Amino acid sequence: MELVLDFGNARGKWYVPRLNAQGDFRHAIARLTETEWRQSCRLGKPPKGYIRVNGMAYAVGDAARRHTIADRPKGAARYTETYYGIGLAFAASEALQTSDQNMTLRATYPPGDVDYASRLVASAKHEWEVESHHGNFKFNVKRVGVIDEPLGGLAHYMLNADGTEKRRNPLANATILVIDVGGYTVDTVAVDPGGEIDTSSLKSTRTGIIQLTEQFESEMRANNLTLFQDMGDLDIRRVEDGILTGTYRFGKVVIDCQTEARAAVQALVYDVTQIITGAGGIGNYDAILVTGGGGALIFDALQEALPRIELFMAEQDRTLMKYANVFGASKMFKALRRLGG
Repeated sequence: MELVLDFGNARGKWYVPRLNAQGDFRHAIARLTETEWRQSCRLGKPPKGYIRVNGMAYAVGDAARRHTIADRPKGAARYTETYYGIGLAFAASEALQTSDQNMTLRATYPPGDVDYASRLVASAKHEWEVESHHGNFKFNVKRVGVIDEPLGGLAHYMLNADGTEKRRNPLANATILVIDVGGYTVDTVAVDPGGEIDTSSLKSTRTGIIQLTEQFESEMRANNLTLFQDMGDLDIRRVEDGILTGTYRFGKVVIDCQTEARAAVQALVYDVTQIITGAGGIGNYDAILVTGGGGALIFDALQEALPRIELFMAEQDRTLMKYANVFGASKMFKALRRLGG
């Protein structure tokens, strides 16, 4: 079975082409003691988000927020069996819900982590014994292919599901800049007419959707002190919906948050426009292709900020924009297989 994984800074996203299924989870991992594991399993099986991988217990995703989460590792420290491997094992158990002794992993990574691509492969290519709320599984990752995240978004826009080129593609003969708005980074790559990728232009810049959502949440709390005084972390899905719609809902309460949403979005849009300038400016491109979950949140505001160039979304359904890179990674590897690669 083929599993596609984008273990992003904000959320991990997985996709199983054969099942036409996708899902995501908060990027958070907490190591558990044996006592904590036994307590979590006292009803007979671990609850959602609790997982044992090769004998070691963890809480992953939203469940990890109830425990002490270590600082998210960066660089080479991120691509290890005990970190990236745990995210992979969790994603596989959620996505497949059955054992697989012949798994193929297609993994995306930000361009800034290109030096660690081989470590990603090494951290994933193992046998994994997993105990989760879905049951007990064994996964043996035999093959691993990697791709830069913005190239996944490009492939999703340019290719059909079987890896063939789309016949109707307004960007086929255009010079475009691909912008992937992620959790902690905004990644870019320039593409010349005919889909010729300038790999030397692949770049990651330190800004992103986490900064946006943190600013939005901070402003929301400051402007609604009584309502939020007893609340812990806000649900990221409600936060993103509030940014998109201008209203934040919980229980019977509906808060008008258009002002807070606009301010947070504009701050990130400013960063993105500066990144575009650094990539040569709009005068050097025919169009801009936006991908990533953050792209869905800022697309309209980015269009307003850049009225002299046409913008396209890698995925037309904004609720699925966060999966554009994993959808495209699957297509890209199918295209390579067709070419004998």
